[in-house]
Amino acid sequence: MNIKSLFPLLLVAVSPQAVLANSQNEQSEDQLAEVSKEVDPENRVRCKRLQVTGSLLKSRKICKTVGEWRNINRQGNRAARTIVDHANQGSTSGR
Repeated sequence: MNIKSLFPLLLVAVSPQAVLANSQNEQSEDQLAEVSKEVDPENRVRCKRLQVTGSLLKSRKICKTVGEWRNINRQGNRAARTIVDHANQGSTSGR
């Protein structure tokens, strides 16, 4: 027996396993898609890489939910707005 005559037998023997594995992958992808639809967008985890202060190469990976990132941004914007407002109040006092 040569390899060419064994190839069809080998193909038939492997094909059911490949089909089964492929169908399982499709099922798991469908399940993940359903779960991701059910998850509240505010509770999805999002990771960011942030540079470490004082280093050109170091960075840290920080993971938080979308809602937590939104709150952090709001707090930062509020702090910046407060600083600008206080600076503007000082410049309009007629000094």
